Amino acid sequence: MEVAFTDQVDTSRSHISVRDGSGAIVAVGGPRLVTPQRLLQPIHIVTSGEVTVVYHVTFVDGAKLAGTLRFRAVPGPAAAVSQPSAGTVTGDAVAAAAHSHGVDPISAALLVADGLVALVAVILLVRRPRTRTPDGDR
Repeated sequence: MEVAFTDQVDTSRSHISVRDGSGAIVAVGGPRLVTPQRLLQPIHIVTSGEVTVVYHVTFVDGAKLAGTLRFRAVPGPAAAVSQPSAGTVTGDAVAAAAHSHGVDPISAALLVADGLVALVAVILLVRRPRTRTPDGDR
């Protein structure tokens, strides 16, 4: 299966997950560069059915693209494959589960710091003394 893009792909930072309708991985190995803009992902399909492709591609200029493609496959010598239909970035839950990234330590630290600042702000707002007016207890 080949996927074409309009910019040069950085294969070291790109990945493709291909699963059949039951969620089984049908990709064989990783994607290879055919031309600077085309990735070839070998697949092995043994039964007819829906195939879900989830991709996350990083281009040589640092831009990123993620998405989902779905098509129906019929294995055999003259296999007929329907045109892929564009999906959403979130995609099928099973296929999307294979599409994961590690946690960036700097982002994780900043997220924890943001949470602590928000917690302190809430505590200060709750514990803030009530302002009394000069004419009584209103």
